[in-house]
Parts: sequence; structure tokens; C-alpha cells
Amino acid sequence: VGLDEHNIKIRVKVDGTRSGVKLVIYDAHKKIGETDLQGEATLPYEAAMVIRVATREPLPGSPDADKLLLRAVLSLPARS
Repeated sequence: VGLDEHNIKIRVKVDGTRSGVKLVIYDAHKKIGETDLQGEATLPYEAAMVIRVATREPLPGSPDADKLLLRAVLSLPARS
């Protein structure tokens, strides 16, 4: 969504326009942020990083699973 001298602003969408879902954001297994209720977060960005987000949703009526795991990964190069 945005980029400035030291930060990157990202937006995570789940099912397109659904809001009100907070997601924890990780870089190398370390929590670096959490989205707000609009799915946006501002993160420090200096070096190369791999950002991961995940959420679980109930899966009613499925004989095989009780939840669906949704994941997204964003790889960013080092800043120049």
C-alpha cells in the first residue's frame, strides 16, 4: 500500500473485502506486527525480509477437517 524511508505499509485481504480480522505478521518466526481491523499494518523495512501471515477459519460440515488454514507470504529484497 505504501513505502517510505524506513517502513512499508501492507494490506492483507481475506475473502476480498472482509474486515475485522486481525492477523499476526512474522519475519523469520519472529512477530513483527499485527494488522488493524482494516487489514493494514506498517512494518519496519531496512533489510531483505520474508513476511508471513496466516489465519484459520471454521469449516463447518466438512467430514475431513474442522478448520481451513489460509496463508500468504511476501518476499522483499534489501532496500538500496
